[in-house]
Amino acid sequence: MAKLSLDLSSDLEEELKILFKRSAREVFNEMSKQELNSKSYFNLTEACEWLSISQNTLSKWISDYDLPVVRIAGKKFISKESLITFMQNHEK
Repeated sequence: MAKLSLDLSSDLEEELKILFKRSAREVFNEMSKQELNSKSYFNLTEACEWLSISQNTLSKWISDYDLPVVRIAGKKFISKESLITFMQNHEK
């Protein structure tokens, strides 16, 4: 494997470190979004993230508007399709 060696000022080296960290964080965030969008079912936290709403708002929609929830072994899930339908039904 070839090695590359550069003489950089400490300021430039620090700027490059910051740039690489920021880029890596952006790639990770984008991958997380893509993973979330590829799911058919969300846990409640993921559903809130996908809709950009709080847990309290989601809880209210579940109780007040009968938003369908799947309960399995004490865990709750909501289908993406149910969320889309729910949002479409509340369009004005």
